[in-house]
Amino acid sequence: MVDERRINVIEGLGFTRNEAIVFLSVLELGDCTTGAIADYAMIHRTNVYDSVDKLVSKGVISFIVKDKKKYYNACAPETLLLLLNEKELAFRKMLPEFQLARQFSTQGSEAAIYKGVQAIHNMFIEFLEYNKPILVYGIPPQAPQMVKNFIMHYHKKRIAKKVVMKHIYNFNAVERITFLNTMPFTEAKALPQRYESSVSTFVCGSEVALVLWCENPWVIRIKNPQISSAYEKFFEILWKDAYIPK
Repeated sequence: MVDERRINVIEGLGFTRNEAIVFLSVLELGDCTTGAIADYAMIHRTNVYDSVDKLVSKGVISFIVKDKKKYYNACAPETLLLLLNEKELAFRKMLPEFQLARQFSTQGSEAAIYKGVQAIHNMFIEFLEYNKPILVYGIPPQAPQMVKNFIMHYHKKRIAKKVVMKHIYNFNAVERITFLNTMPFTEAKALPQRYESSVSTFVCGSEVALVLWCENPWVIRIKNPQISSAYEKFFEILWKDAYIPK
């Protein structure tokens, strides 16, 4: 049964009571179906379905499909700090308990699907924890506009940590490429039009992420050193063929 103190804190972050209960249930269970959530939380399945959809849209839980069933997992509790304002202190007091609950529920998790711009923000922030170069290719023109509310703040934080970021844009992003190449620890190039893509591939540390830049973006994150190593090599091949537009 979910701890009432934790429910109150999560509600204080702007979630409904059912959303708070479902989030905490997923956090404590790990890799669980809606049926398992309903049983653990002791709320009706209809309410679970509604809350799960909203939590996925907010980027605080993700899902993977196994044997045609969706299994849900909670994000790292630290990412909820991005949603805080005056409630931040209350959440920080509870954070160690959230971290401990997730520690035992996420072992072996290698892939997750998120939705929404907030999920992209979370991905960027968590990439900095690797303290490794961030490589990205297949960036469409609309991408900077979709992340405009946080991307410059993120670059400042990244540069302060001296984390290198290499971008390969689609062919028609001349101004953006020129601007990025003025920033320290930052490089940008382009590929010809035949390589144009609406899906970006990010490689950082042991992780690969695919971002579909649609109205409500999809983020697919895969943690596997062998996969990330293969994608890193592919990026270097593309980087050699890419150019800096004039």
